[in-house]
Amino acid sequence: MKLKKVLCLSVALSTMSVMAATSYAEQQLKVFASVGSASHEFGDGNYAFDDSATSYGLGGLLRFNQNFAAEFRYDNLGEIEQLFADNTGSHTDGLSLEGYSVGVLGGIPVGDTASIYAKVGVMFWDAEAQYMNNTLYASDEDNSFYFGFGGEFMVSNEMSVAIEYTMMEADVTFGGNREQAYTVNNIALTLGYSF
Repeated sequence: MKLKKVLCLSVALSTMSVMAATSYAEQQLKVFASVGSASHEFGDGNYAFDDSATSYGLGGLLRFNQNFAAEFRYDNLGEIEQLFADNTGSHTDGLSLEGYSVGVLGGIPVGDTASIYAKVGVMFWDAEAQYMNNTLYASDEDNSFYFGFGGEFMVSNEMSVAIEYTMMEADVTFGGNREQAYTVNNIALTLGYSF
């Protein structure tokens, strides 16, 4: 499975290199910041998390032409807490996830000032769990694919506003326990500035 991820990342980076070499005259750099709401789902049965948290991100986008771009970003997808009761009594446990991503975007212009796009990439994430009212900690790190789509509107030649949805599912193992799916769905508003 990890070999498949490495191969897909290699193909994505090779594609970006080819686009960069063939579209140099159209390249444009954009920096952006985002804020949103991330829905976290983890666990099953009597020990399951399902809650939302505020997310934020920062990054840069290298546009090769009006249809293709490469994205590099950092995202903090927030921290959720949930109250559980078991044979040790009631206690609060928490989960958080953050990471760095590299990906590619494909877009279609809609008129002169708007566009819609889809994106795919790899997030190098770090997940952390806090158990028993923050007295015990466990963490895991790995990489997973993400995908998303959105719409962008150019406020001016330099400023843009976008709203996008991104989804990622990570296979996480905390503290030697069994591997479980950790799914995060993020809806974010992004403000960008192009150079």
